[in-house]
Amino acid sequence: MKPFLPGIMVASPKGHFLAVCESNRLVSIWDVHTGEMLSRFMTVYELGGTRLLIDNEGQICVAGAWGSHGIKAYRTKDGSELWHRKDLKRLQRMTLSAKGDVVFCGFESGPGHALDLRTGQTIEKISGAAYIIDSPFEDRRYIAKAHCELQTKDGERINLIKPVGAPLVKEFWPFHTGTVVLCFFLRQKPEVCYGAMIRVLFRKYPIEKMIRS
Repeated sequence: MKPFLPGIMVASPKGHFLAVCESNRLVSIWDVHTGEMLSRFMTVYELGGTRLLIDNEGQICVAGAWGSHGIKAYRTKDGSELWHRKDLKRLQRMTLSAKGDVVFCGFESGPGHALDLRTGQTIEKISGAAYIIDSPFEDRRYIAKAHCELQTKDGERINLIKPVGAPLVKEFWPFHTGTVVLCFFLRQKPEVCYGAMIRVLFRKYPIEKMIRS
């Protein structure tokens, strides 16, 4: 088999599987523990956003495009189509829910969509959501939008979160007083990049602490 250069590499949430995509939309699925390549197939994937993910069981791979191909899910065992949403265009970012059964999709404009992983059906539309990070620890999710929010998973707002610069939320961490949302910030000058902003989100009020690298 010819060697290849990966265009993007994503891991399943628990880290057991990798989906590796080349620039020509060819995706390969790997078992991290054995180092074995399990399958290889063509997808609709297009570079430019976070448009590839794989589920915890390594059975479903979802790829997205900016243009007319929309979002498509594949059975990883043979690359066959599981579902296809051609109507969802201009995808920018996909994330998987903490339970692994919902695909959160953010687009260039319009509402974010929460899709059922196995059917592709929209189960929720989230106004203005560029992307969504689901907490694995409690009933919380972070919604990146013009006015970022911490919500319950039913969509009830808990707090508005004022970003400093442009936040790129990475993940939730457990904390003895509540949920910790780990964010990274880039200043105006590209060469100046500093630390992690950790927001400790209590039931009523956020408390911020800056940790400089």
